[in-house]
Amino acid sequence: MSPADLINAILKSGIVASCSMAAVLLSMVIIEFLSGGPIVRLISAGVTGAAGWWLGLVMTNHPLMVQIRFAAGRIGVFAGTAPRFPVLGAGHTMRSRENAVKRS
Repeated sequence: MSPADLINAILKSGIVASCSMAAVLLSMVIIEFLSGGPIVRLISAGVTGAAGWWLGLVMTNHPLMVQIRFAAGRIGVFAGTAPRFPVLGAGHTMRSRENAVKRS
C-alpha cells in the first residue's frame, strides 16, 4: 500500500470532518458576538455540527451514505412505508453479504 492509496482512502472522511468542524467554528464565532449562554452554545454546536457533517457526506458522496440509505429504508419497512431518499447514495450499491446473496 502506497501513501497515495492511504490518502485516497481517507480523503472523503477528512473532508466530511472538516465540514463539520467548520460549521461548529462558524457557529461559535456567531454566538460569541450574540452573547449566548452555555446552553445556547451547546445546542448551536450540536445542530451546526450535524448539519456540516451531513453536508460533507452529501458533497463527497461518502460511502457512509449507502449505509444511511439502507438504514432509512429498513426503518421505513417497520413503519409500513419505505421512504425514498434519492440523494442518499442512490448511485451506489450496498457492499454487504445481503447484496451478494441477492445477486446470486
